Parts: sequence; C-alpha cells; structure tokens
Amino acid sequence: MQDGERPGRERAGQLADAVRGLVGQDHDVVLVAGPPGFGTSTFLEGIATGCRAAGWRVVTASGSLAHRSMPYSTIIDLLRDLVGTAPSASAKLTDGIPDLHWLIGGPRPGANPLPAEPGLERARLADAVRQVLLRAAGTGRVLVVIDDAQDADEVSLEILRYALADRHGARVACVLGLRADPGTPPPSVIADLGAWVTRLRTGLRIDLSPLTRSEVAAQLAGILGGPPPDGVTTLAHSLSGGSPGLVRLLVDELLRSGVLERRTGVWLLGPVDDLTVPPDAEPLLAAMLAGVDEAARCAFQLLSAADGELPTAALCRACCRGSGLEAAVQVLADRGLVREDLRPEGHVVRGTVPLLVRLIAQAQGPQRLQELRDAIKEASRPNAKAPGPAGARSTPCEGWPSSELQAFELLRLGVDEALAARSWREAVTLAEASIRRAAALGASEELAGLHEARARGLDAGGHRTDAVAAWRASVTATPLDDVARRADRLRRLAELEWTEGLFAAAGGSIEEAAALLEGQEDAVGPVRDAVTLTRGLFAGRAPLPSPQQLQAVADLDGLWRRTGSPAAGVVRLIVASDAASRDGRFDQMLDLARQACRLAEGSNDLRLVGQAAVALETTQVVAMDVAARTAIAASIASAAQAGLQSLEADHRALAAFLQVNVGDIAGGLTHADAILTIGSRLGSRAVLTKGFLVRGLIHAYVGNVGLAVACRDEFLGCYDSESATLLHLNVGAGELAAHIALRQGRLGDVLTALHPEGAPRRGHWFHASMLAGSAHFRLSDADALAAQVGVLRGLPEPLPWVDAVVDRLEGLRATLVGDRGAAAELFRASSVRLDELGLALAAAFVWLEWAELGLAGKLDAEASALVEGVAAELARMGAQEAAERGRRLLRGPRRTAESPTRTGELTDRELDVARLVAEGLSNPEIAERLFVSTRTVTTHLTHIYRRLGLSGRTALAHHLHTQGTSEPHAS
Repeated sequence: MQDGERPGRERAGQLADAVRGLVGQDHDVVLVAGPPGFGTSTFLEGIATGCRAAGWRVVTASGSLAHRSMPYSTIIDLLRDLVGTAPSASAKLTDGIPDLHWLIGGPRPGANPLPAEPGLERARLADAVRQVLLRAAGTGRVLVVIDDAQDADEVSLEILRYALADRHGARVACVLGLRADPGTPPPSVIADLGAWVTRLRTGLRIDLSPLTRSEVAAQLAGILGGPPPDGVTTLAHSLSGGSPGLVRLLVDELLRSGVLERRTGVWLLGPVDDLTVPPDAEPLLAAMLAGVDEAARCAFQLLSAADGELPTAALCRACCRGSGLEAAVQVLADRGLVREDLRPEGHVVRGTVPLLVRLIAQAQGPQRLQELRDAIKEASRPNAKAPGPAGARSTPCEGWPSSELQAFELLRLGVDEALAARSWREAVTLAEASIRRAAALGASEELAGLHEARARGLDAGGHRTDAVAAWRASVTATPLDDVARRADRLRRLAELEWTEGLFAAAGGSIEEAAALLEGQEDAVGPVRDAVTLTRGLFAGRAPLPSPQQLQAVADLDGLWRRTGSPAAGVVRLIVASDAASRDGRFDQMLDLARQACRLAEGSNDLRLVGQAAVALETTQVVAMDVAARTAIAASIASAAQAGLQSLEADHRALAAFLQVNVGDIAGGLTHADAILTIGSRLGSRAVLTKGFLVRGLIHAYVGNVGLAVACRDEFLGCYDSESATLLHLNVGAGELAAHIALRQGRLGDVLTALHPEGAPRRGHWFHASMLAGSAHFRLSDADALAAQVGVLRGLPEPLPWVDAVVDRLEGLRATLVGDRGAAAELFRASSVRLDELGLALAAAFVWLEWAELGLAGKLDAEASALVEGVAAELARMGAQEAAERGRRLLRGPRRTAESPTRTGELTDRELDVARLVAEGLSNPEIAERLFVSTRTVTTHLTHIYRRLGLSGRTALAHHLHTQGTSEPHAS
C-alpha cells in the first residue's frame, strides 16, 4: 500500500485472510474484483507485501488496453519480471527451454523454432511457462500477481491457467485483480476465469465493497499519518461513495487548495464552500459511467439537477423514456451508482457517489441545468402526467400507455403464482421488478404487498438478513390507517428480528404492533391474538421482569384460557419454565418444559414441536443432565429431515454444550462447524453468530485463548455497528467474554461480564459460578466467595451440580485462608461429585485444582498417579493446556529462566512471552504483564521465531496449541 494507506477493519480482515490463506497453502488462486476506484490495485499490493514478508518471491504484470490485441504480451511482461534482466539469471531459469529464452529477448534458437500451428505453439509455450515457474519455486514460494486482468490478452490468461492447473505440488500461487463492472457482461475469457476460481478447491474470490465511514477514517489516518478531523472523514465519505481512489484524490485536492493543513502537529480543515471535482478524479468518474446507454445518462443528468435525489415517479415522468428509464435505473443500481430508498412518502432514487453527480452537473452548463430543473418541477406536481413516446428530454410527456399497465398486472400475477408454487427465487425476482414498476407508475398502494411478497420469498429462500429489511420496507409502505395489516406485518417483522438475534429491535416492533391495536378489539381479533402470542413469548424470555413484560405474560395467559389453542398453551408453558429457571426452581422448570412438549406433540405442527423440544433440551442443559444427549441427537436428525434448519442449529448448540462437558471436545466442535454451515446456507447472521459463539466457548473453556478471541471477533463481526447495539444474547456471550478476560488477567471484567443485569447476560449457571469463583479467588476476596456459596445454598430446588460447585468454591475459600487440608478435601469431593454426574472435563479441571491448590503442588505417589491419569485423559480429550498443567506438576518445581524447557528450544521466560502472545496480547500489554520493556519482549519474540522456525504470532499460537505447552493457572 502506498503512502501509509491503511485498509478499514472489514477490508483489513479480508486482506489478512487472503494472505493467511496463501501462506498457509489453503488458497492457490485469489481473484480480487471491484468497480473502478474501489482499491483493487491497493488490495493486490497489500497481498504482495504480506507474502514478501513471509519470504515469498513476488512477480507482477498488469493488463492494459495495448495488451488486449497483442497475444503473449502479458505473459512476456510476467516472465521478464520473473527471470530478471541479468543474462546469467535468464539463462539459469530458461536453460533447456529455448521457446521462452527467445520469447523474452534472448537469441533466436537455430533449431526447434516455435511451430507454425497456433494451437501447438500455444501448448508448447504454456508448458514452457509451467517449467520456469517450477524452477523459480525450487528455492521458495512464488506469487504471481496480475492486475487489471480484464485488459490482459486472452492467450496469456489461458497459458497462466494451464500453468497453475497442474503444478505437481509446486509452491506457486496467483493473485488476479479485476475491475468488475456489474452493468456490463465481462468478456468470455474473464467470465471463464471467475468460474474457474470459484470451482477451484483452493480458489478464493474477494469482491470489494464500498468503504464504511470507519474504514474511510482508517484510510485517511494512513494517508495523513495521524487521526483525521471528523469533518474530513465526513466530507470524504459523503462525497466519495466509499471509493478508496476518490478518497485519495479528494485529500490531494484539499491539501493542494490549502483547505486541509497541518498546524502544530494537528490537521485542521478550513471552510469548504463549493468543492469542485478534482481534475485527476474525472477519468475515474467517467469510467464508472462507461458503457451505459442514453437513458442512464438522462437519469444522471436529472439527478445532478436535483442535487442527487428524486422521487422515483417524478424521475420517470421527467424523462420521456418511461419504462426504459426504469431499466436504466436498475443498471445504475447494479453498478452501485444509485440506490432506491423507501420513505414514508414513497420511493426515491439517489446517487451514491456525489462527486459523480457533481461532475455531471458541471458538464451540463447553467442553461441545460435550468431546463432539467424546470422539467423536474413540472414532473413533481401532484397531477403531472407520466411519460410516453420519445420527445424532448426536458419536457414532461403524455400519460402511461395501457401496455405499461398491462405489463405491471402481469408482473403482479407472476409474483402470486410464484409464491403459490413455492418458487422463491422467481418470486423475489418478480417482486423486485414489480416494486420498481409500481414506483415508476406511482402506484404507492401496491408497494406494501409487493415488499411483503419479496420478504416472504427471501425468508423462505434462506436470505434472512435481506428478509428483515424487506419486512421493514413493507411496514413503512403500509398506510397508518390500515391498522390490521400494519400490526400483522410488524408482528412478522418482530418474529424474524428475534430469530436473527436482534432482540431489542424485535421487542420494539412487537410493542409498536400492540400499541396500534389498542381500542381495535372488534376489527382485528385474529391479528390481536397473534400479536399477544408473540409478545408474551418475547416478554417471558427477557432477563428481568418489568410491568410491560408482566402485562404481556398476563395477556398470553388470558389468550390461552379464552381460545385453548395449542400454540398459546405451549408458549405459556415455555414462558413459565423460563421464569422458574430464573428463580432457581429447577424441578418445576423441567416439569413445565415436559408439559410443553406433550402439548405440542398433539398439535401436529412440526415447528411448534421443535420449539418445545428446544425448550425442554435447554432446561436439561441447565440441569446438566448428560443423559439428554441421546434425545438431542434424535431431535437433530428429526429437524434435519423436516428441513427445519434453524431448529437443527438450536439443537446442535445444546448438544455441543453437553458433548464438551462429558469430555468429547472434538464432538462439540463438530456441532459448531455444522451450525456455521447451516448459517452460511441460510444467510443468517443469528445462526452464524451461534456457531462462532459455540466454537469460542469451547476453545475458551479448554484454554485455547487465541482461538477463542478469534471466534469472539467473528461473532461480533456478524453484525454491523447499528445492529450490534441492538444485540442482546440471552446465554453465552457474557460467558465467552468472562472466559477470555479471566485468561488475560482482567478479573474485574470477568465479574462485569457475568453480572445478571449486564448486557450481554451471564451464561449458564454452572459455568458462570465456576468463572466467578475463579475471579474472586484471584482477587483474594474470601467474602465474595462466601456470598456466592450462600446464593447457591439458598436455591429453592437445588440440582446435583450445585453441591459440586459449592464444594469447589469453599475449597477456593479454604485455600485463601490457608487451610490446605480442608481445601484438598473439598476439591476432592467436588471432583468425585462431577465424575458421578458424568461431567468428565469439569471433574478433571477440579482434580488439577486439588493438586495445585489443595495439595500446594506437593504430590505423594498416590497423588502423582492420579494427576498423571488426569493429564493423560485431558490430553485425550483435547484440552492440551490443562494437560500440560498436570505434566508440569509431575515435573516438580519450575526450572530457572536460563535453563531450556523440555522441548530444548525455549527458556521459561520465552515461554511466558509465547503464551501471552497466544492469548492475544500485544507487545506493550505483555511488557506490562511481565514488568519488562517492550523492546525486551520484541527481542524474546525474535529468538522464539528463530528457534521454532515460525513466521508470526498466528503460527506461534498454533504451535503452542498443538505442542500443548502452557503455564498453570486455576480454571
């Protein structure tokens, strides 16, 4: 990257993934595609820089308009960069390959010239290229980078594909940059290339999207060498449309004009009255509109006259092209240059790249701009006529012809037929076309139903995130006086938001629906019942009761008593079971969940049966009933067979929890991977979040902190910043945060994450109690441990695991007050109880605490034999960190900092540094933890990398995980 540019968080993640995949040999071919100005070349430079840092040799070439008509030109440039200009280097790589030696500038061979047949010539040259790549890779991995592949000659691309297709294990990879124009079909060779990368097992395609505001700020910080003023970030983001190229050119223009200047070490932005389009940006902006038809250009002229935004109907009326303009707007939307937004007053079209709008306005001239504004003003009148046959572009035209209305009716009929036939893809496509046509016709009364049809199609097709937005559009387009339909659509929106993990948004939607129905009992009875059912379910699962929640549950109870419907009864029992769990009435919790299952089974409603089954399994997990695994496995198979994939993911999450607790860590991770697969298939953020959360909890529980942190970041990355503020997961997120904080020594954060009133809520009772106890112990807070014991002892219906946790907590407290004998006995009792419950992993952890804390690490022969068996069992389970704790106990006192470890590679101080790196700490954080300087940490890391033959922090974390070396600490 040039001039200190830094990519934004999302793009940085894509870049890091690409480099990591290439270095780890997960990917051999990477295709990076993006519209003009979206930073494809910069992204390729970042990949090349990352691979060079890993010791790769990088060779580059770039397509151009001149290359298109010159066969072999791109491959010649590539080979010349590969073999170099020195005669000795050229001869070494091309020795015995006369075709290549001659092609890149060497003497023409006297014999065996290139054959006259074009096909044979190409085949021989392709084989020659493959041979030289194999030779170059003999001394280290080679990365071939070709930018602007859309302008490379076809022959070179075919030769490159052949050379990469069969490399016999050669360490050669390729990265291709492609300027993709969504509005224009790519050349056949480029389409084939993209399809080939997609099919390739080791292929990766990255489609660059516009930068977010935070990403623009990150890029500006790289360009300016420090934090940019907020005004610069706002200006650059709003004018560039998220194009990195335009951001760079805008900053150059601000610096050139003196509006942006540095004073006393701080960047200051002066007044920006009328910023003109930078001349250097004009070619880039013109490329964005290259190849569009006259109707699209007309649309942009009208948008430029209206400062970049117009109602869709007015835009179509202002232009004589009518439905042709509608198609043109779709082309521009595909290119990302315009966007249609739904407002309460109707659809509007707005330009997404304001600089392009300004450029078009500058090109019109004052007189033409005034003509366009007059046309817009006329078209915006309430009784303005719609366009008809071709005429003067600036004059409103006659009304819509009957053929346009007939076409619209046919589209509407097609949507209904596609939904009836369960052809979801066709329904969505036709609904989108109908929405555009309705907006152009000004048929606003049709929009709500069309958005609903699109939402139903998207939901049924698995595109849950898009379906949420479509339901919101349907609600917005529904008139306020149509109370029943608006309330029902709000209810459907709320149910989908809840499914997607947007609990706060779901609560807001269902409360709005309930408020709409106040005083409307007679007119909207069935809708009111459905809203009551949904509202009661949401309220019953909230973390703490409130007056509104209590009222919602009371309404639900009234609905069940009035109608006796199975759905109302099941939901009522589930809500009651949740309430019993919160109060510690566990026997009652289990009984109510079983009643819900029995009632649901009589309804013959598969979704209701599945919902009740998940509720029962959740109570069984709360009770730590490992025998429930068999029933959960049957539920997984049943949900998969019925095609209820979201329910299958719920069952798998619960199964993973029990699998890990009985010691089957690999089985738990298998369930997590299956959940991620389901989430990808459904396009569901909530299911993906669940998968990353389950993986993260497993890794955190067994001590793989680096992997747990990565899962946490993926978990948070499933939501954009707006959605993340609405996210409130009931179980698990707080526990994951607490595990990571405990491993990193942030003890106060552990307790904050587990607080029952916090957001996110604390996790499972069992693990939350274990984690909080460990935090209190490390804080030497014996009183807090005693209070925790009192809470657990006071549960109205304690479960068997409660006694085991209480014994452990009292053992920690005994350790704090110096009573080692009592501590050892309590830890032993806790371990025995956990073993009896089948909770093998937790039992093994407490056995280690028995040895480390209760026995103060002083093991006799019997204790040594027990610890040896526990360490072996932990290693078999996959809990390598805990297993190493046991092995260290058996080895006795720690070695000195100067003596080598059992691996003969690192000193103990270097191991301390390595373990903290694996926990995700930065060098300054490690220095603070170890009371050394940052430079000392850097020196240790240099020695570690050299001795272990590793290339970076990720490789080091993986090495420690697989080798099983770790520092002992309490669970």
